[in-house]
Amino acid sequence: MDTKLAAVYDVVYSEYPGLPEIPQILFWIPGNINPESSKVLDIGAGMGAFSIPLAFSGFQVESVDISSVAIEYIRSTAYKHNLKITARKADILDEGVVGDCEIIICSFVCHHLLDKDARSLFQEMKQHTLSGGINIIAVHTQEGDFFKSELVPGKFYPRSGELFELYADWDVIMCTEMSSHSGYFEDGSPCFNLNSYLLAQKPTAL
Repeated sequence: MDTKLAAVYDVVYSEYPGLPEIPQILFWIPGNINPESSKVLDIGAGMGAFSIPLAFSGFQVESVDISSVAIEYIRSTAYKHNLKITARKADILDEGVVGDCEIIICSFVCHHLLDKDARSLFQEMKQHTLSGGINIIAVHTQEGDFFKSELVPGKFYPRSGELFELYADWDVIMCTEMSSHSGYFEDGSPCFNLNSYLLAQKPTAL
């Protein structure tokens, strides 16, 4: 586990204001995936932006993150609202994807991974997604300040449009890109990134 990165996110999440805003991409799921019989794996769950709303919708969720602060927040929220969430502090690179699910999510995690590790993770996600299930992925692309200022070479920043190509063998329900404000640099200047978002469904024939 990257203990330095975990410590950074512990600080970030300690200053978090509360329940995160529900990602718009989630609104497709309730009418298309039956929550009563479906499992969700949320990789790099953070403060539960995906995990908590899906659990409120009736899904059984497994949340994984390297931050103790994030995991404790998800656990306490699950306990308070009697949600079906199992939250674990873990690094997905240490243990890989274990078990099969209807929904696997990986949102803004892969820029912390080497390119080869991120691509391997996508293959694992595909393999462990049940037929008719979905993957949700959000990544920073090469068109942004994070990529331009990256100090560690070889991290995963796909080209614009590449995320769609990586899921060309699935039914891509949504794939969009948009620029967003991603905080500030140490000198106070704003940081912007072109982000890619994908929701894809595994064909029943696979």
